[in-house]
Amino acid sequence: MTNDGAKQRGRVRMHGAPRLGWWSLGMMVLLMAGPLSAVAQPTVGQGVAVYRFAEPGQPVIAVDLWGTVRSTGRFFVREETTLVDLLTLAGGPLLQAETEQAVREVTVEVSRMQGSARAVVYASVLEDLTSGVEAAPPPLLDGDVVTVRTSIDQTFSWIDAISVVAAVASVTLVILRIADLSGGI
Repeated sequence: MTNDGAKQRGRVRMHGAPRLGWWSLGMMVLLMAGPLSAVAQPTVGQGVAVYRFAEPGQPVIAVDLWGTVRSTGRFFVREETTLVDLLTLAGGPLLQAETEQAVREVTVEVSRMQGSARAVVYASVLEDLTSGVEAAPPPLLDGDVVTVRTSIDQTFSWIDAISVVAAVASVTLVILRIADLSGGI
């Protein structure tokens, strides 16, 4: 005994077989993925994204990451997490294409409380940090703030000059056309 309506819709239900829909399948996957807590779990608290990259019960430090990175916010990471690891967890800095006319420089600063004031304890250019040119940065501590800044130095090229000349020529032609239509200047 079959259901002709179900056959026409492309589904055949076997007599006595349980019916599993997409919702049920999705819930089973979520239940099986429950112990994967080392994956980032962004939550929003007072307008700030909060990420946790540690197993439950593992000691963590809270580090704030600001600036031009893909994911800014508060990161709860393992105590042995390095500065490069933290930048990697955040998706890295937002990098635009470098050209002959536009040269970018990405700087990374680590600041922490020293006494009653916050002070920069490490500053480096990203290329030096990742290439190992300088000494390793200090270990991250609970309460550190990491700031990533990107500056772009752009030079004036002949293409920019052509754009300016074209704009001036267009305005001049419009003025001359209006003057010609109104009977002269």
